[in-house]
Amino acid sequence: MHMLTSQYNQQINMHKQQAQAHLTQAQAHEHQALIHRQQADLHDKQAMLLMQSSQQMTQNSAAMPVYSQQLMNQTIDRQQQENQVAYNNQVSKASLAFKGKVPSDEELAAGHKSLSK
Repeated sequence: MHMLTSQYNQQINMHKQQAQAHLTQAQAHEHQALIHRQQADLHDKQAMLLMQSSQQMTQNSAAMPVYSQQLMNQTIDRQQQENQVAYNNQVSKASLAFKGKVPSDEELAAGHKSLSK
């Protein structure tokens, strides 16, 4: 009888450890999702700055054709930035899905303000 009790206790402890491991993993995933959302925010801001400087370049390039090459390079950079933002948004969506929240692209683009409240 004592043998069974000790086996039973061992099993209970094993299940407790497993539950703790799952909890830790879930918290890690949540933390990762947060980091991805913050990265997406930064990329949004960078893309916006690039767009603004690109518009200024466009205005200047009418008077100064020298900048047209730089402008083209910036447009390529911006495209890469936007691809990165789109990718990060997909990752964020996947990470958030398990919480039952699947934000729209607009929400993600808005800097995740609605989610961080």
